[in-house]
This record gives sequence, structure tokens and C-alpha cells, in this order.
Amino acid sequence: MLDMQQVFTVSLFRKTLSAEPIKKGSSYVFMIVFLDGTPRLAITRAIREDQSKFWTSIPEGRQREAERIGPLIVAHYQTMQRYKKVNNIS
Repeated sequence: MLDMQQVFTVSLFRKTLSAEPIKKGSSYVFMIVFLDGTPRLAITRAIREDQSKFWTSIPEGRQREAERIGPLIVAHYQTMQRYKKVNNIS
């Protein structure tokens, strides 16, 4: 099982970002802190009417950033999952 409560960092265009997962009901909101002073950003994954998933900012308005950062979050958790599987960690 992955630890969804742990803060982690990702890089976007040579900027280091801190991502803090916050559980809200059955989903997560990620509070993104830009270490260069850019204002914080909250993002989450939402579902369109056609059931496709997308990343969005809360409140709306920073969609482009959410769409760029969201896949980095997914990649982080996929990497952690593979690491645990390869190293036989529960």
C-alpha cells in the first residue's frame, strides 16, 4: 500500500515543487508549493461527463499548471509502486 499522506517533491521546468496530498472524502487534493515563491496551488483529479479524468486547479484559473503537474504526481506514485514491488515491500 502506498503512503498517500507523505509530502514529496517533483520537478517542473527546473523548478522544485512540494506536493502535499490531503484526503477530501474519497479523493485527494494536492497542495502544491513552489519553492521559488510562486503562489501555492491546489489541484485534484476530476471526471468529465464522458467519464474521462483530468487534472484541475481549485479554484479554477490555473488549469494549465494543474495539467502539467498532475501527470508528475501520477508518475511519482507509479514509481513508488514499482519500487515497492521490485523490493518486495508491503
